[in-house]
Amino acid sequence: MISESTTTPSVPPRQSGIILAPTTGLYTTEWGGQATFTIVLDHKPEADVTVGLSSSNTNEGRVSQASVTFNQDDWKAPQVVTVTGVDDTLPDSNQTYKIVTDPAVSGDQSFNGKNPIDIELVISITRPQASPSCPRRGW
Repeated sequence: MISESTTTPSVPPRQSGIILAPTTGLYTTEWGGQATFTIVLDHKPEADVTVGLSSSNTNEGRVSQASVTFNQDDWKAPQVVTVTGVDDTLPDSNQTYKIVTDPAVSGDQSFNGKNPIDIELVISITRPQASPSCPRRGW
């Protein structure tokens, strides 16, 4: 005889969060190829929330803005961040780097000090081959 469970699964308490997506699988290129990710809050803040952004290696990739800020009106609208690959002119292979997220700064203590996950990227050194139809890009 199969018995049915009458217990309710445990639900963890709600935690404040800053959601980034995607956090992996992003690629840029040494000829200026770009990748994007989004940042959004998981609930309405009581005060502005600012998250600083920087590249772990500006010779490989640069982030489009130094920070993102959310307020009580736009907290649930994902903000798009663009990362652009940089040609470092070195004869190297594909390189991994990160967009580093700083701990949040906010008057809302449920967000203040929260440190979102860093975004991992790979910069590709593969350049398109020239072709007769498009000698510069290989298309």
